Parts: sequence; structure tokens; C-alpha cells
Amino acid sequence: MTAVSLQRVSKVFPGTDGSPFPVLEETSLEVPSGSFTAIVGPSGCGKSTLLRLVAGLAPVSAGTVTINGALVRGVQNTIGFLFQHDALLPWKTTFDSVALGLRFRGVREEEVRERCQDWIARVGLKGFERHYPAQLSGGMRKRAALAQMLVCDPDLLLMDEPFASLDAQTRVLLQQDLLLLCGGGTKTILFVTHDLEEAVALADTIVVMRAGPRSGVKATYPTGLPRPRDVLQVKSHPRFAALCRMVWRDLAEEVTKIYGDRDAIPSWNI
Repeated sequence: MTAVSLQRVSKVFPGTDGSPFPVLEETSLEVPSGSFTAIVGPSGCGKSTLLRLVAGLAPVSAGTVTINGALVRGVQNTIGFLFQHDALLPWKTTFDSVALGLRFRGVREEEVRERCQDWIARVGLKGFERHYPAQLSGGMRKRAALAQMLVCDPDLLLMDEPFASLDAQTRVLLQQDLLLLCGGGTKTILFVTHDLEEAVALADTIVVMRAGPRSGVKATYPTGLPRPRDVLQVKSHPRFAALCRMVWRDLAEEVTKIYGDRDAIPSWNI
């Protein structure tokens, strides 16, 4: 089954001078239910815009977006969205931030307490329920944001460079957490990243976007890597390096359109 479908989607924003600025043009993409799809592409190619269109946070200029066959019209409150910057409120504790979505939905307070305690423990924050965001490290804030998203049990997760701001060690730990919590085929994940190794290590399919403006899908690559998956061990799989090289060839062509000098684009040597 198809969880997300984009059919000939275009998105135009007003430019600084008021003239139309086309970000996406004639973009089509099918995302199977229960799959992990990573989206890569040069800066400004519309990766984040694509996620916002799926979430209903912005309307399409042309084409259609459907989730489980239903046309997206307005904000979708049945999905989870993890932004580049977490949505923790400075004046609320970890517990209260995680509980926000459930309370907005009118869930009984006893159930709120049970589900929040469960997810806070699952992401390794037991004992930090009463801490405020300023008292948490960057990695702990991301864990809290992950629990905040997953506690409502959405089937579709949209993630926009969620680990980009973290140090390398914390990033690996959270990547593994994501696979353990969501990588079993029960969730559909659309994951935007600038990190090619992260995309290959996590995803079932990698989507390469063309350079903008008028961006769209250039190529898709099924990874074929086995699950369950360890984000460090998978990098020694014979197919991992080959995938990185194949995807980078397509990606480098698009990056060259922005930076110009092909000789300045390094080759993928692993």
C-alpha cells in the first residue's frame, strides 16, 4: 500500500520582488506504507518544502498530495513532525512537553501519565521528567522531542534534519534509537537529511532531488540493506560503500549546478 503520494506537485512562492519563485515543479513520489524514505539534495532544492506540503502546513500550487488515499487539505493532525529545531516549550517540563499532543486531543489524564512515562523511559529520559529544556543537553532535548512526537502513535513520521545540530556521538545514538523505535515497518518515515551516510544507513529508499529552483525528484535508490540494522555495523556491509558512490554521483551533479566548478567536488572514496 502507498502511504504518501505526490502527483505532479508544484509549489510557487512570491519572490522578493513579488514575481513568482518556483521551488518545486511537476514532482511525483510514491512512499510505501511502513517504509523509511530518506530525501537528499543540495541546499534550496525544496526538501523541507516537500515535507510541509505533505503535512498540510502549506498548500500546493498545482498537483495533489494524498495520505493513505485521502487528499491533503489543511494541517494534518494525525502525523508526527520532527523539525530541525525542537518544539519544547521553555516554561514546561519534559513531562508536560511530551504530554502536549495527548492533552490537545483530550486524552484522559491517567492515560496521559501512563503513556508519557512509558515514552520518556523508552527514549532514556527517566528521572528527567521535571527538568526544563534549559536543563537538558542538546541530545536530551532531541530525545524529548522524539518522545513528544511518538507518544501520540502517528503512523506517518516527517523528520526534517532532526539530528543535524548534534555532535557525532550523540547523532549515532539517536539514529540507532530511531531504528529501534520506528524501524520495524510499523511506521512510515519521510526523513530529510544532508548527511549521505546517514541516509544510506537508515533508509529503505533514498530520493535524490534536483537543484532548485524548479526542483523535483531526480532519482530513487532502494538500499536493499537488511533489517534489523545497526547504524555502525551496516557501514561495513559491501553494499553500503557502493550505494554511497552511486547516490553521490547523482547528488554531485546537482551540487555542481550551484557551486559551478566540477573539480571542486570531491569523489566518494570509501
